[in-house]
Amino acid sequence: MTTDPIARARAGDGEAFRELTDMQTNGWQLHFAGSVASDDDSRSAVESLINAAAGLPVEFHFDAKFDQLRSLYRRASLYWHATGYGVSAQEEPQAQEHFGNTTIEAMSAGAVPIVINSGGQTEIVSHGADGFLWDSPAELSGYTVQLATDRALMMRMSDRALAASTRFSRAAFIHHLETVIAQMSEPSSLKASRFGRNIGRETATGETETSRALR
Repeated sequence: MTTDPIARARAGDGEAFRELTDMQTNGWQLHFAGSVASDDDSRSAVESLINAAAGLPVEFHFDAKFDQLRSLYRRASLYWHATGYGVSAQEEPQAQEHFGNTTIEAMSAGAVPIVINSGGQTEIVSHGADGFLWDSPAELSGYTVQLATDRALMMRMSDRALAASTRFSRAAFIHHLETVIAQMSEPSSLKASRFGRNIGRETATGETETSRALR
């Protein structure tokens, strides 16, 4: 398993993996990968993580290059993400994952995402279809065990995660951008004509949609 960039809140990952003793016995490993900020709080958090992982099959990849990250993604069956854990999204929205590039990168390699139910993760992962969203370390552990003990389920969700990641591909972005540009470039008369047809379109009962909406 691999997990998201190192930031100030990673206790959830460590707590969850420490409890997964059966998975550790069966050869599962946890890899922390990403950048470390230079402030004292971040350095202190990293030191705490390293100390907490003593004696566990846990590896750290600080400030990993993209090629190294790609290698980790390809080897990983599951992907954890915990940015925002233990922090109120309402009080500190800046502490949440705003989008989740690393989640998409992991999904594009076939790793099944098990990510915190907060921030941009909720717009990327479809819970129960191509990954799982969790609210507590207990849920993180539960979903992980569910996948680790059901290979058929993990393979199905891996295929779905890979397919879902294409929604954020360069080709998909270009297609959406071209569609928007084409719509903006239409002559005003054509837009007005299409709008007029839409608001005046009759339903099967003979009413217009506009009159029905106003009634």
